[in-house]
Amino acid sequence: MEKILYFDLQDVFDLEVISQFIIQGKEVCSLGEEIRRNDIFVKIDRLSDIPKKKQLILCLDRIHFINRNQIREQFEEKSVSVWFSESIFSKVRHYDPHSTAKILVNNQRADREIEKLRIFLEKIKEILELTDLNYICSAYSEEDSGDIMKMFQSLDIPSRIYRIPLLTQDVKNGLVDPCERFTYWLLYFVSWIELRIPEYFRTHRLSVVTDKKLSLNILDKDKIVNNILLCYDKHNSKDNKEQMAEYCILNYQDTPVDDFIQSIVKSVSNVSGKNFDFIRVTDDSKELNFIDLMFYKLIRFYLPFFANHTSFDDHKYGKGAQINYVMAADQEKHYRLIAEHLLAEKKRFDVIGVSRRRKSVTINESQKLVYYTSGSGEPILIINAFGAYVEAWDRLIFELSKKYYIIIWEIRGVIEGTKELFEKEEFGVSSQVRDIERIVAYENLDCFHMLAWCSGMKSAAIYTSKHPDKVKSLIFLAGDYAPYRGIENNYSKFRDNISLIEEIINEKPHMLKIYMQLIFGGLFRTPSVDLSDDIETIFFEILPTIYRDKLLTLFQSQDQTVNFLRICMEYYNHDVSDVLSSLTQPVTIISAEYDQVASSDQSLWAHGIIRHSTYYCIPCATHLLMLERTGDVMRCIEEHMERLCPTCFTSHS
Repeated sequence: MEKILYFDLQDVFDLEVISQFIIQGKEVCSLGEEIRRNDIFVKIDRLSDIPKKKQLILCLDRIHFINRNQIREQFEEKSVSVWFSESIFSKVRHYDPHSTAKILVNNQRADREIEKLRIFLEKIKEILELTDLNYICSAYSEEDSGDIMKMFQSLDIPSRIYRIPLLTQDVKNGLVDPCERFTYWLLYFVSWIELRIPEYFRTHRLSVVTDKKLSLNILDKDKIVNNILLCYDKHNSKDNKEQMAEYCILNYQDTPVDDFIQSIVKSVSNVSGKNFDFIRVTDDSKELNFIDLMFYKLIRFYLPFFANHTSFDDHKYGKGAQINYVMAADQEKHYRLIAEHLLAEKKRFDVIGVSRRRKSVTINESQKLVYYTSGSGEPILIINAFGAYVEAWDRLIFELSKKYYIIIWEIRGVIEGTKELFEKEEFGVSSQVRDIERIVAYENLDCFHMLAWCSGMKSAAIYTSKHPDKVKSLIFLAGDYAPYRGIENNYSKFRDNISLIEEIINEKPHMLKIYMQLIFGGLFRTPSVDLSDDIETIFFEILPTIYRDKLLTLFQSQDQTVNFLRICMEYYNHDVSDVLSSLTQPVTIISAEYDQVASSDQSLWAHGIIRHSTYYCIPCATHLLMLERTGDVMRCIEEHMERLCPTCFTSHS
């Protein structure tokens, strides 16, 4: 009996394909971690169709999750059909505000994974009877499948490629794409703007720019799965002599982008009860203001098919295989149900909570360092920023704690600091390094990763230089690297204000209260409605309403304000350029395009001097990126962890 080997099962769509084989009575193994079963189960649990949910759960239970060492015993004396999807070779898209291209595609990971898979298949070919190779990929791929073709040809195994259009599905069964993705970013963006300027869309329209001649090819998930299986069965027929074949499964009818966007907007309006008529589609980029341009950046980066014409013809897919076009019937698109699902998901996400374990380390008779742990697995120490509350990390910790053991604490000194204690170096960068040492010793950690936000970067770097054998890798999130040579060109308004406040504290202490009032009750809290003249400058100085009170707590107490400023001023006296250039650990640097506290230019500078570093810039993000763009930060972290495991050929992003 033929067995199916499916590489790295990741999503409900993969499971839908596999379920058809299970229904046919075939045995299915998935090459991947057993933990993947739980990840897929969570996605199945979100489905609203109860019979479909039960069916997929039963299929999931019948899949054997195996590692490479178990292949021989699982497939002994049986022929094997190998399946994998584009997700394990996905190209990494980088946003670079300094480049004229803006969006860069890094093929290195895809090339690396393809080569690893080729070597692996060569090895198992020696011990197993591989009947065929099957590859599912997008018809909207930016490049053809030449590298995959070459790999297939080198293995001399009957092979086929299934190119599918933009995926949708019966919306009763869960998420859809691209409908889901566009709806998500529309809802996110409108909410993001209104959290800073609640009245903005009452006086302004959001212009969505796209080529009105552009069309999308969208097809129902069930039809895609059925046609993949039909093509597979056809290819396996006795009279079929093709060594290689390529199938392009398409909807016979394209959907104009203009119609698509208008339908989504109308449906979101109907479901939410909120009028989205302020959104319009235009093909003239000159009509865009700063807010519109930000949305355009998001769409370009996350939904590239909205900006690129794709022609489905023989010339697109190269040579080496016969192109077989499979045209499926159109499906009415249920935009309303899509909107309902997204709004429900958003609500659930907003009330996310993290389970924490409270612990403490005794410093002396009068002081204790309180910290919190979550999850299990490899340890990740989060080095917080000055004055930042632990809850600011909840969304990211919720995701990280599924795989890792997370340790976090609030940086000491803001609440309990005095001038005398600061002068004794009880607080500041050196003290923070000692706190890391205390927690590492108390937790008995041999080796761990460090994730540092903003000012936490220096403490993490200095600790690593002192204990290089302890630190496995580093992730710097919106790091402030000042001072360094040439930093003057990259100073933020925040840094300039610190210098001003230093003068106030030392020479005009009576002005401090006035300054605090300006911060707590000024523009940060009550922005002007009419921002048309200076919106680019002002928008990012406004704090989101849901985080505002927490973030401004520091400026309600004069003592806390002074302590916070003292820590900042002490921080700016530490030049860690030499420390950064001497780091030998893998480092990932994540910056935000519109960071007004620690500019992305600083992160780019750090990338230039850290030898083993990878740089990301998240488009249209602010200094609060782990709060506002949790998914993007998580993607960067997952890719960081993936690079640390060069022996793994499957992606876990």
